[in-house]
Formats: sequence, structure tokens, C-alpha cells
Amino acid sequence: MTHPNYRRNGIGRLLMQKAEERAKQEGRSLLVLDTREGDPSNHLYTSIGYIQAGRIPNYAKSATSELHATIFYYKIIV
Repeated sequence: MTHPNYRRNGIGRLLMQKAEERAKQEGRSLLVLDTREGDPSNHLYTSIGYIQAGRIPNYAKSATSELHATIFYYKIIV
């Protein structure tokens, strides 16, 4: 997570780039993640090549105990 005061400065993109580099070093070829539906990070993930694989309703509970859907993404790295 990136602190709200520092979003839209490329920090999330840089963190994901470093995570992918590390995964490659460790011989990984498939990355999978999920995030709450409607979260600003959904746009980031698709913009860096992650593909939406599915949606699970009522999966993530918010601080106010509301249930939200989650979106699963994957990316094949080489």
C-alpha cells in the first residue's frame, strides 16, 4: 500500500517493478494478486500488464465491516 499523501507519484508502479524483478530472480513465471473491486490500484495493475482473472463477491471486509468483492489478477513474466 502507498500512503494516500504519496499516491500518483509512481511509487506503486516502482514497488511492483521491484517485486517482479525479484520474482524473476527467484525463477517465478506467474504472479497472482487480488484487490478490492473499485480500488484505485485496479487501474495500476491493468496498466502494467496484469490480466483480470475473476471476481469473488463479498470477499473482503472493510474497517466498517462492509463486504466488498475482490478482483483477482495474474501476469506471466519471463
